[in-house]
Amino acid sequence: RRNDLARDREVLSVWLLDLSESARPVRLAEGETYSVLRWSPDGRLLSFLSAAEGEVPQLFVLEPVAGKSPRQLTEPVRFGNGVALYDWLPDSSGLIFVAAETPAEKAEVRQKRQEFYGDVRRLAGPPPKPSFYRLTLADGRAQRLLASPFDDVSALEISPDGWWLAAAGGDSAQTVASSEVFLLPLGPQAVSPQRTHNSIWEEILAWAGDDVFAAGPGEETGRYTNTEARLYRVEGHSRLVRISPGLEGYVKQVVPLSDGSLLVTANVSTHMRISRVEPRSGMAATLLDHPGWIANLSASNDGGIIAYVASDPRHFPEIYVARGPSDFAKARPVTELNAAL
Repeated sequence: RRNDLARDREVLSVWLLDLSESARPVRLAEGETYSVLRWSPDGRLLSFLSAAEGEVPQLFVLEPVAGKSPRQLTEPVRFGNGVALYDWLPDSSGLIFVAAETPAEKAEVRQKRQEFYGDVRRLAGPPPKPSFYRLTLADGRAQRLLASPFDDVSALEISPDGWWLAAAGGDSAQTVASSEVFLLPLGPQAVSPQRTHNSIWEEILAWAGDDVFAAGPGEETGRYTNTEARLYRVEGHSRLVRISPGLEGYVKQVVPLSDGSLLVTANVSTHMRISRVEPRSGMAATLLDHPGWIANLSASNDGGIIAYVASDPRHFPEIYVARGPSDFAKARPVTELNAAL
């Protein structure tokens, strides 16, 4: 991100960084807004959400080669409120995304929907309820699968075998009674969609093998209690069971490793920790206790390389790389984006 002071805006760029010692970053794209970057499972494409100035985010893919132009997969004519979340199918043939189709309306009404007043966008009414769509890369077609049970979807993850879609969300009133995990079958299994029932405010989701994990504040049963975000496993497609009660802090991110264990980041007072959790036993081991901030934790498919962004009161954010879960003490920065500061 850099500041375009002449136009009073921020300009975002997408960069590719080889992890060899002497490699320099290569800029792949610049000029628009970019968010939710994800590699296709086969590593051939980079996907992201992007929006031109004054527009709403749409879904793009990009071959990770300098000079290549992004390919736009969704159009604002159909998805006028933008794409909110998405995930890749495991075979890289396409993606599942969340969006609401633009209703048929008169031109003057549609124009009012697109009017901006400074930083405020005028809406003619409440946005339509979102749905889940399957997009096939080969032909670019987006097929509607099912209306979302939530007004707002906050997390979306597909199982490694591609048979299930897990989504977390709630209603527009943002009540804990409506905040749940929804499981939609995508494979050939003759199973109806499932939904959990609890007093937990589910915030994040992660699949590890056949299990889906969630994190959020609250209790499995009874009245809602404003706890720190805890780690749960979905069992029986309808309930959350807490795992690793000894894990301290407010869980912020869950990253599965190839051996079935989980890397978990959590806020503990003014520090952030990265821990390794064994879901079956519930054992948690602290791998890194950092007196600052950690974000965007990511692991390679085999777990041999782990990357994350870290900062503290004396250092601006940079990307760090560890050679496996046991190497956090030797993690090195691979960027110097803030060296001038």
